[in-house]
Amino acid sequence: MLRLFKHLQELIKSSQIKSITNYKTISQLNISKPINYEALNNFEKLIKLTEIILEELADRFDDQRANFAEEFCDLFVASNPFDRFKYFCFLAEYYCKKEFKSKLLEITNLSETNQTSGRFDPISEIRDRIGPKKIDCSFMNFFLYLSQLNFGIKFLVDFRSDLVVILSNSILQQELLPYSRASLRLMSSQLSEQLSLWFNNMFVHFDRITWNSSASLLQKITTLEAVHPFRNWLDLKQRLGNYRRCYIYSHPSISQQPLVILHVALLPSISSSIQAIIQWSEIRSDIPGSIRSKVISDHCYDSKKSFCSAEDEIESPTIITINDKRINFGSSTRNRSNENYQSNREDLSLIKAANFYSISSTQKGLAGIDLSHRLIKHATASLKSEFPFLTEFSSLSPIPNFTEYLLWNFKSILKRKIDPMVFNQIWFKYSNFDRLKQRFSVENELDLYSKIIPLIQSGDWAIDLELVELLKKPLMHLCAHYLYTEKRRGYALNQVVVLYLSFSNHCFSNTNVCFSANFHLKNGAVLWRLNWLADISSGGLRTSCGLMVNYRYFLDICQENSLLYTRNKTIVTGEQFEQYIP
Repeated sequence: MLRLFKHLQELIKSSQIKSITNYKTISQLNISKPINYEALNNFEKLIKLTEIILEELADRFDDQRANFAEEFCDLFVASNPFDRFKYFCFLAEYYCKKEFKSKLLEITNLSETNQTSGRFDPISEIRDRIGPKKIDCSFMNFFLYLSQLNFGIKFLVDFRSDLVVILSNSILQQELLPYSRASLRLMSSQLSEQLSLWFNNMFVHFDRITWNSSASLLQKITTLEAVHPFRNWLDLKQRLGNYRRCYIYSHPSISQQPLVILHVALLPSISSSIQAIIQWSEIRSDIPGSIRSKVISDHCYDSKKSFCSAEDEIESPTIITINDKRINFGSSTRNRSNENYQSNREDLSLIKAANFYSISSTQKGLAGIDLSHRLIKHATASLKSEFPFLTEFSSLSPIPNFTEYLLWNFKSILKRKIDPMVFNQIWFKYSNFDRLKQRFSVENELDLYSKIIPLIQSGDWAIDLELVELLKKPLMHLCAHYLYTEKRRGYALNQVVVLYLSFSNHCFSNTNVCFSANFHLKNGAVLWRLNWLADISSGGLRTSCGLMVNYRYFLDICQENSLLYTRNKTIVTGEQFEQYIP
């Protein structure tokens, strides 16, 4: 992946993209009808097709124009990322009206001069300056026409997905002039506004997925899961069985493709561990029995309290018959869940809390349209209708950037790059420094950090019961500090985006692999509880030191909490979380 990034960066630098505003326009390319079309490269062909659709055939709605539009879509999909990147810049700048160009340039220059730290929203800035007049750029007419094709809306979703990748990539952003960046943001924002109309509540379909859903849909549920990957079909069956719900949003324009997928566990209480929800969770094989016992003890895995009857374990003798001889292999544990699946019954007395433990957005081009939030609200209403007595709603969320945050601080302190005061104060206030020095045979904090870094990176600290006990307090308090205090522009920092650029497939993609604190807090949830050893899978230990967090939804005050967060940047916390705030 790094090689691909470097390759794109070299292409950009060799082509001097900082001078993209000086690209050859259609007239400069001397493109006119008739033309030797085949002699053009893909970038020039895209420009020519855009000109034909928007200018030469602007007043026609016949098959010829539609054929050109389909040819444009096919060519764009087949183009490499570099040609797409150049085309985005061309379209955003060349087909933006002059009156908006001047305002955008003025706003951009002012933003660069003042070096504002807030998020730059070109549409809002322009509207503030030109009043209620509609922002109408020619590229929007282009998008509206493309949307009329059979596959047009899906194409535009993927089109914006590429835009989102470009706008979130710091390397690409550095290669653009400020005005070019602002033009791309304007185009992305306007396309997002149009997509939000096509994907509003009137057009998206809400469905529950069960084991009886179509095989193709079940396959997509497994392949699109971004938070807790499925291990096998038994895992899928358990997540769709009793005491579990799976909901999706879909849209007619993107057939047989879920837009958002939400998994819910119906339990007697709010869960503090993913192992209590996902029966087939891949606990690291080298985790010793003493620590497994500690996990069971810490999270109260009792069949009547937190596990739920889908995981209820009962003891029974294992007796098999071989050649008419009955052989007793002693006592073993089996799951009562099989009986529940067969009888298709759920004990309503065990259903008191809805745990949202996984939500995956499958279309990056729909980022910012808030489908995930709407799906949670829709699912909550559906659950309340099915179980009127259900009162507790909460997420069980990973904290994927926490390990990266720890390692960055440890390494920066070792390299003397930052002032370690706050981080060190928390670390030494809540850690037993003497025992840690003795455990690692070191004399000072720098040597201690150098010993801890590889253990944090690999997750191997979790196979040592002494280290599990020694690291609990400092890691819990540092994680609370990370979630509550560390902020970006005043909002919660915990966000993760994985960027993937594929030259072999000629496509951009940008996938959210988890939910951020910002998402749940913006929805009005309470930062309720921090959970130790909540995910002791290899991935959980490697990315979040095994910690998970509950964002609890109190339905009667969600709107109030949301306003507090979005307007005042105030995070509402619960008592169980507050005990770890330094």
